[in-house]
Amino acid sequence: MSEQYIVSGANGFLGKKVVSLLAGQKKRVIGLSGNVRVEERDNVSSVSNDAFLADPEVFMSDPTVFVHLAFARANRGAREIAGSLDFTKDILGSVAASGNLKKFIYISSQGVYGKGQEIRVVENEAEPESPYSMAKYAAEKMVETALQDKDYCILRLDNVIQSQNLVRALSGSAISRGRIDITGGKQVFSYIDGDDAAEAIAACACGGKTKERVYNVGPNRMRVSLLEVAEIVKQVAAKYNNSVEVVCTPDETTLWAGMDSEAFCVAYHWKPKYDIFHMVERVYREVMEAQTINMQ
Repeated sequence: MSEQYIVSGANGFLGKKVVSLLAGQKKRVIGLSGNVRVEERDNVSSVSNDAFLADPEVFMSDPTVFVHLAFARANRGAREIAGSLDFTKDILGSVAASGNLKKFIYISSQGVYGKGQEIRVVENEAEPESPYSMAKYAAEKMVETALQDKDYCILRLDNVIQSQNLVRALSGSAISRGRIDITGGKQVFSYIDGDDAAEAIAACACGGKTKERVYNVGPNRMRVSLLEVAEIVKQVAAKYNNSVEVVCTPDETTLWAGMDSEAFCVAYHWKPKYDIFHMVERVYREVMEAQTINMQ
C-alpha cells in the first residue's frame, strides 16, 4: 500500500502551499475543504469535508499522514472559531478510529504562550488570552487526548507575515502617504514567511515518525521591534524609489513575541529562507501591486 497525505483546509493560504509542495514531491494528496475548489492536478484529489466525515475509511484505506490546517482565522467571530473546534473534534474522531493513520500533524499557534517577555520554549506553560489562541490550545488538548496512542505532532507556528495586518498597513501608508505613523515603537514582533511555513509543515509531514510531540516553528529566536519594522518598510520603499518618513509617538505600550525553534530546525533539517527584510519586501510588493491595480 502506498502512503498518502490528507490536508484539511486545503483551500486556505497555507493549505494551498502545502498541497502544492507535497504534490511537487510526487506525493499522493487528498485536499479537504468546505467547498471543493482545490486545483485538480497529478497526484491531487479534492474531497469535501462532509464527504470525508461521512465515510473516512473510504479515504484512509492506505497509510495516511494527516495535516490538520483547517481553522478559522484569528479575526473571525466566536461562532466560526467554535465551529473550528467542532470540526477538529469530528476529524479526530474519524482519524483516531482508523488503523491506517500513520501520522497526524496539528497546526497550532505561538499565541498559546500569551504575552510573556521571555523567548518562548515548548516547556513554557500556556497562557492563551484571546478566544482564538484559547481555541487553538483547546484543540491541542483534544489532539493529545484523542491520539495518545498514535503518532502525532503539534506545530506552534509563528505569525505568518502575509496573514498579519501590521506590515500590510505600514506598507499601505508608506505607498499612499509617504509617511508611517507609529505609537510606542518598542513592541516586539516575530514573523515567518508563508512559503517558509509551508515548507516546514511539508518537511514534518514527510519526516517520518515524530521525535517530539510539540515543536515551535519559526525563524529561531526572532525579535523585531515596531520601530524596526517601520524602518525596514522605509528601506524597502526606498528600493522602489518611494521616500518615506517614519514618525514615532512615544508610548509605554508593550508587546512581546519570539520563540526558540532550534529543536524543529534540527529535527527536520529545516531553516527559513526569508529574513525579515525580504519578508517585509514581499508584503510591500503585494500592497504596491494591489494599489496599482485599483488605480487602473
